[in-house]
Amino acid sequence: MNGADRPARVVPLLYFGTAYVSLALACVLAAIWPRAVAGFFYHSWMVAIVHLITLGWITCSILGAIYIVGPVALRMPMPVRRGDYVAYGLVVTGIIGMVAHFWIEEFGGMAWSAATVTAGALHVVCRVLGGLRRSSVPASVKLHIGLACVNFVAAASAGILVGFDKVLHFLPGFVLSNVFAHAHLAALGWATMMVMGVAYRLLPMVLPSRMPTGRSLYASAILLEGGILGLFVALVCQSRWTLFFAVVVASGLATFIGSVVWMLRSPALKPAGAPRVYFAALHAAGAGVSLLVAIGLGLALVVMPPSSSSRRVAAA
Repeated sequence: MNGADRPARVVPLLYFGTAYVSLALACVLAAIWPRAVAGFFYHSWMVAIVHLITLGWITCSILGAIYIVGPVALRMPMPVRRGDYVAYGLVVTGIIGMVAHFWIEEFGGMAWSAATVTAGALHVVCRVLGGLRRSSVPASVKLHIGLACVNFVAAASAGILVGFDKVLHFLPGFVLSNVFAHAHLAALGWATMMVMGVAYRLLPMVLPSRMPTGRSLYASAILLEGGILGLFVALVCQSRWTLFFAVVVASGLATFIGSVVWMLRSPALKPAGAPRVYFAALHAAGAGVSLLVAIGLGLALVVMPPSSSSRRVAAA
């Protein structure tokens, strides 16, 4: 690997540092003000903590990892430029502004802060989309990552609209339906799709195993993306098709899980000196168990009528 293709150091550390600070702050806020995460979930303090997790912890972790995973696993050089530091500054400034304005219930400033986060992250997303064209990884992997980037733009745009709607009240439909649609597009379309695409390359290196190939990789992207877009529209319109598209999403995730099972059954020789216990694989296994539980809870929520039981399931 030549110097131009080596992973960056400073920018990933900046994003990862921000991610850990955001996670720690979310935990501290929940510990000091437990009322913020108890009872009905749609209030400003809870939403502030949620965005510390979704933007501060998850999105900053993804943005930082892209600068490492790109050159190492995706064969996509990501040399750091001056604009990358500006983009990081916009992301951090926007996250601080969003959380602070949510906490004091000043929604106009929150919406502008959301636009600031989006501007910074969009710089990285556009660099990824440009790098994918030159990458030599299979087209099925590119499809996952490209769709994740497109979904980020859509989810961020929806979030900004929901934020300005809190002040100007111009969006049609039920406010919670719009919020649910935005949340699912971000969690499934951005975070989950990106993790799946990268996992197709990283998991075989970690286990180790043979690299998965075939139509199932395309199927997981197409099923998940089709289900996400349908679910987004169905939630906004409060349609009866919500269950159908939820099942399509679950089918896409199940296809991905099937590929992971194939990797486990197709081991490769471990390199000399490899540790007996791969903690990265254990973390991945824990994430897989959580994914299975989340799929079950999500499908249950679609069919359960609103009640105290369904609220407990939603909290879980």
